[in-house]
Amino acid sequence: MVEETLTVGDTDVVVTNTDDGFEVTEVVESNDDEGSSGAYILITSGIYGCEIPLDSEFIYRPHPERPDDSYVVAYHQDDDISSLNSTGFSDFMNSEEREKFDGYASVDPEQTEVNHY
Repeated sequence: MVEETLTVGDTDVVVTNTDDGFEVTEVVESNDDEGSSGAYILITSGIYGCEIPLDSEFIYRPHPERPDDSYVVAYHQDDDISSLNSTGFSDFMNSEEREKFDGYASVDPEQTEVNHY
């Protein structure tokens, strides 16, 4: 597995390349007094997308037809706290991923940010 640390907004995250996409986790400084971070990743194109816990299960990767300017996201709609819409279909996911997730969207990587609640 290949890991890379990136900054999204003001938050450092570790992106790990997995067999079925990427896993993104927040880099959290160790502090025994703090519980969970309450970090959510907002992934959107303006209308479509999601805002889900950073430690939830999701796929975020370059769009197969437009890798230079668009990403795709697959997620569990129960994890989504946003009022954004799911496209409801996923031509860009394989059948195993379609069975696993029920929210999908093509998104703009420039509009991805991490929020703390």
